[in-house]
Amino acid sequence: MSDTVQATSLATFEQDVLEASRQMPVVVDFWATWCGPCKTLGPILENVARALAGRAKVVKVDTDAEQQLARQFQIRSIPTVMLFRDGKLASQIVGLRPEHAIREWVTPFLPADEGAVKADELPAQESQEGLAEEALLAGDPATARKHLDELPADRQETDRVRGLRVRLFFA
Repeated sequence: MSDTVQATSLATFEQDVLEASRQMPVVVDFWATWCGPCKTLGPILENVARALAGRAKVVKVDTDAEQQLARQFQIRSIPTVMLFRDGKLASQIVGLRPEHAIREWVTPFLPADEGAVKADELPAQESQEGLAEEALLAGDPATARKHLDELPADRQETDRVRGLRVRLFFA
């Protein structure tokens, strides 16, 4: 996985997710290697994990490798992203979402005293990238291109922007 997102399994789920969620929210991405939207969501969750480091945790469950966990949580469609708080499932979303939407979804579960980052408080570049991604998801490549073109030169070569430009090319 990465430094910011870890894989979990049936053997470690209780510790990695349920127990950890007593300290901070834990976001669990149920995914599979063959799932296109899952591959798109991966870098988005990496960004969320980095932005919320120390305030929320992100883990991944490969539904093919961990079929018992997928059955236990009745995963019918992927990606499915669940949020655990205080040892229990607190919320879930199904399908691909832009980064700012995931941050907005997680924010109410963050500890109140942590000064959680709201989507409208994101750095301007991240907001532009999120708007471009949202436009792509909505089937509006012209608006996506406009948002990407407005990014400063130093942001044009990030992995996320490159990925968005590839998606834009195929849109």
